[in-house]
Amino acid sequence: MRNSYRIVLLILAMFPLMSTLAFSVPGLISYKGQLTDALGGAITTSVDVTFTLWDAETGGNQLGSGFSDTDSVTPDTDGIYDTLIGDDGGPMIAGTVFENDMVWLNVNVDGEDLSPRTRLTPVGAALHAGSADTAATAGDAHTLDGLDTSAFIKGSASAYVVVETTDNAATNGTNLLAAYATARVLAPHGQALGVDNRAVVLVPPGKYDLGTGQLEMDTQFVDLAGLSSLRENQHIYGTSNGYGTGVLRQTADDVKIENLFVELGPTGLGQVHNAQDAAAYFPDTALGNTVVRNCLFKGDDDSPYYGFSMRTYIEYAGHYDNCTGGRYSFGPGGTASGTFDNCTGGRYSFGAYGGTASGTFDNCTGGNWSFGRDGTASGNFTNCTGAGSSFGSWGVASGTFINCTAGAYSFGYSGTASGTFANCTGGDDSFGYAGDATGGRFYFCFGGTGSFTTNGIPTIGYCLVNGVPYP
Repeated sequence: MRNSYRIVLLILAMFPLMSTLAFSVPGLISYKGQLTDALGGAITTSVDVTFTLWDAETGGNQLGSGFSDTDSVTPDTDGIYDTLIGDDGGPMIAGTVFENDMVWLNVNVDGEDLSPRTRLTPVGAALHAGSADTAATAGDAHTLDGLDTSAFIKGSASAYVVVETTDNAATNGTNLLAAYATARVLAPHGQALGVDNRAVVLVPPGKYDLGTGQLEMDTQFVDLAGLSSLRENQHIYGTSNGYGTGVLRQTADDVKIENLFVELGPTGLGQVHNAQDAAAYFPDTALGNTVVRNCLFKGDDDSPYYGFSMRTYIEYAGHYDNCTGGRYSFGPGGTASGTFDNCTGGRYSFGAYGGTASGTFDNCTGGNWSFGRDGTASGNFTNCTGAGSSFGSWGVASGTFINCTAGAYSFGYSGTASGTFANCTGGDDSFGYAGDATGGRFYFCFGGTGSFTTNGIPTIGYCLVNGVPYP
């Protein structure tokens, strides 16, 4: 009987977290396929399937020092089965396998080789990226698909799922959801997912149209990462499905998100000014173990739709590095209590709009009315830039501000400037103008006309107002 075989999804899995094991990293491949007989009927009886790796589509040399794994599988009613390659108790797949330019998987069912073999190039690239750091240190310039290996996520997970891509954005969106569904039920090393036993969905460059659906990250320790460090290359977009939805929704706490451009298109919805407003990135509140790196979130800013780039009126408690949001991003109306490095937001960003900016902010930039405007800027701000009415304007600027710059009406304007300000620059009417500066400390600060309140008993040293020493 002749059987036909079709790959449904490829998953690269299980290698150690230590990148010092360059080019010797073992792994698993999770494999899903379909078996039919010569007439196309599904095979549903138990069969033995043997997997080997080769350097050519036909013939060639067997890889992995003769690696072979035989599993007994029972396909379902459609002939579909899945299994892990490399988990039979013998040696796992050697990382050196993927140093080859071409790696082909041979599948043998009950003694019969199925044809053609399957090339594993995308999976091999992901595993190879796991050892990129040591290679670079050794002076070996490695690239994958024309990108430096530093563009790839590496050394942070035990299992990888590679999203299958096509020229159709809607199909890609469907495949992205399927890849996440597969990753969330993985058990690398035969163990449940955990802090040190993670899974990553790898998103190749392409467009992913989710329509009115959303990708919901609802499983702990399952991460999402674009393969290219050019985040715009991995463009995930949709229109949401009403209030309380988004394109990328996150309910699990301990997850990592990296190298993505997530966009919310026109929603047809108006603002309701609460946490139910649709947004491109729609996380639960106070997810303190979340790490988001090198991501761009874009909303539908054109009236009358008012979709946001990031969910409003919640707490952002995680770590955000080199991320960009539009207006009302990073906790407006809520709390920005996390760590924000090299992040950029538009108007009303970083705990503004009556919210609280209580976290740590390094090299961040906000638009007008940012960093706790109408609320409280109680965090630590270093080398940050806000436009007009920023840093606790019309509120409380009680934090520590070092080398920060803002426009007019900033740093506790018409409110309270009770924090510590060192080498900061504000526009007109800044630093507690028309407010109270009791307990405030101002050193080497520069303000425009009307800056530095006379209310309270502040400490002012070596400051200037319009270039003139003050007081």
